[in-house]
Amino acid sequence: MKGTVRVLALATTIGLAGCATTTTTTTGPISDARPSPSPQGDDGGGDINRRAQVRMELAAAYFANNQADVALVEVNKAIAASPGLGEAYNLRGLVHAALGKDDWPKPTSAER
Repeated sequence: MKGTVRVLALATTIGLAGCATTTTTTTGPISDARPSPSPQGDDGGGDINRRAQVRMELAAAYFANNQADVALVEVNKAIAASPGLGEAYNLRGLVHAALGKDDWPKPTSAER
């Protein structure tokens, strides 16, 4: 059962990650391709969402590598950074199931 859950989680995560992949090419120097940071460090939430997505990808990789405890830490960080990241909740449920946890955390008001 645990093997089936892990395979399903990995397939779902890989499928979702493939949908969000983009490629950008440039002919100028790399410094021209990088956006200059804003003085406030606020880019409209894009950086936060990207960090949350990277945490999600790390969590999926740890989970696929049978490191569910580390995956749980990463997926919780992804949810904390971007509570609207629905796939993170799915992965968190799969990680909890793999760990045999039945003491699921109650969702916060931001997670509802």
